[in-house]
Amino acid sequence: MNFETNVKYDSDKNIRRALGSITLYCIFIVVTTAVAISVRHHYLYYFNYAIKRHFMIYERVVTYEEWWSELAEVFVPEVLQEPQAEENDDDTTSGGDASGNRSTKGELNILRENLLLGIPRLRQIRVEAEECSARKSFVKHFHGICYPIYSYWNQQTTGEHVGTEYGTASDLDTMPVSGRMHTYWGGGFVQHLSRDLNASLDLVVALAQLGWLDRGTRLIIFEFTLYNHNTDLFNNVKILGEVPATGGVLLFIEVKTVQKYAVWTGSIWIILAAVIFYLMALYYLIGGVLATKKQGCKKYIKNFWNLCDIVISILASVSFSYNIFHPFYLRYYLKEVEAKPTAYHSLDVICWLNKNYMNLMAVLAFIVWVKVFQFFNFNKTALRLNMTFVKCYRDLLNFVVIFLILFLSYAVFGMLLFGEAHQDFVVFPLAFWSVMRMVLADFDYVAVERANRVLGPLYFLSFIVIVYFILINMFLAIIFDTFREIKKIEIPSENNQLSQFFKKYWDKGKAGGMKALNTIGLCKPSRSARGGTPLRDVGAENEPPFPPRPKTKKIKVTKSEILQNYFQVVNNKRDAEQIDRLTKHIAALEEILAKMGNDIKHLEAETPDPSTRPEQPRQVKAPPRIKVFIDRKK
Repeated sequence: MNFETNVKYDSDKNIRRALGSITLYCIFIVVTTAVAISVRHHYLYYFNYAIKRHFMIYERVVTYEEWWSELAEVFVPEVLQEPQAEENDDDTTSGGDASGNRSTKGELNILRENLLLGIPRLRQIRVEAEECSARKSFVKHFHGICYPIYSYWNQQTTGEHVGTEYGTASDLDTMPVSGRMHTYWGGGFVQHLSRDLNASLDLVVALAQLGWLDRGTRLIIFEFTLYNHNTDLFNNVKILGEVPATGGVLLFIEVKTVQKYAVWTGSIWIILAAVIFYLMALYYLIGGVLATKKQGCKKYIKNFWNLCDIVISILASVSFSYNIFHPFYLRYYLKEVEAKPTAYHSLDVICWLNKNYMNLMAVLAFIVWVKVFQFFNFNKTALRLNMTFVKCYRDLLNFVVIFLILFLSYAVFGMLLFGEAHQDFVVFPLAFWSVMRMVLADFDYVAVERANRVLGPLYFLSFIVIVYFILINMFLAIIFDTFREIKKIEIPSENNQLSQFFKKYWDKGKAGGMKALNTIGLCKPSRSARGGTPLRDVGAENEPPFPPRPKTKKIKVTKSEILQNYFQVVNNKRDAEQIDRLTKHIAALEEILAKMGNDIKHLEAETPDPSTRPEQPRQVKAPPRIKVFIDRKK
């Protein structure tokens, strides 16, 4: 893959063009960052954290009876608080009870500021029953019926269950739910509750007595929707109970938040940044299309930065489509809430889209910032870094293959060794990321040793030796050796002209500024600039003062002009041969003189008495240098 770019700094024209491109791209970075930051409200984390803390749910395993007890005593009462008796007019006008969970208009509030939209509901996902293949003496206690682990093919999608009918994902406006053990597809058997607390509690007790949760249940969800009018945030809350095939209910909570306003309906600064961002993205898209037509598709794709431009254009187009869809969807949603206040209104679709939109904008902002290196080819270090990766990427790919094989081997090895007793190696994905954490020195050695006292220490020691001491050092050696070779290559001088360009314009600006200051009289010219000849100060040696020597103007003369004007070309072959012989004789004499000088030095070093040393030969006075005077007219 080629990392070269079309940005050049080899002439004044190209430097001006490059500086214009850099300025334009800096504006693009600013507006992209502003739009990307606007997708996350700065109160988003605190809103989710407050809801989780309010219900005091921490991940744990409970029984069916404990689930129903938590639902009837904690979850439903916290969402549907009983209205407090109104003692006086002051209390009613102030907005309800002392805890702020009920207003005078019959609106249900949580944490004083969050309005319940519609009603809550219960939903469960089940699997189909099948005949047990074990011994009859064992399965007779279960009437010969078994329920498998959850999968898309085993999910029950028809019929009724204890008076509740199955609803598809499109009917219920739901999306897949990620559990701790499986990802559960949308749909399920639904039971709607009421806005009245007593009626909802009676319904919960009846479902518990009728055995609405049984061996075929794999996921139970208590879900509701909140709206915070201060920040215009919607909160989709799901309290989940995941039921493994081995029994028990794994209890945890999931909170997803979405903003009411997209970039078009936010503040004026966000709207302005979004308009500039999409116009500049369109500008770069058109430029990429024209470049593709000019260079050809194959040549255009070979450039790494051109691939970045393609990805940026695609992501910007998708984000523009979402920002058109988002406000229309929520406007329709609010109309449905107002029209049907006693129905459940799902936010799963828009929450799922908003989550992916956040991920998209994060990737887009990252690529836009990384693309700044496209303009850094004037810097020697950046050029050498690019050349290093271009030259060694094949070796790195071969190394990655070897590293990945060993990495996967350790992940499988750890899952098989410690999967029964260590939570980080229960399944292969968890084992894979646990080994990745080991590379970053995040390793629970005590738990591994407890899981397997014999092979645990050997596993840890072999991983340290092979991965840390060998593979990582090999990776660094590949990059270091290539960089050392690249460092020997001389960078072309055309890449160093940017500093000269700035220096030239700095000198011009400085001279113009001094001239302007001289014109308005803020900076008086020196005495020498006014035509005077300042005298030299008399020093300690009482030197006579005299004016400084005038500077002579240097005239640049090329080598070809000197050869043409002051040297004669030898055209005769015989004369040329004589000159060559004379040159060889002179070279031989120089070698003899150098050898004689070395012999004299050795004799001086070996003779201790200065009187016995031979006389030093008199130094021949060097002839005066011949000064070449150049005719200025020529």
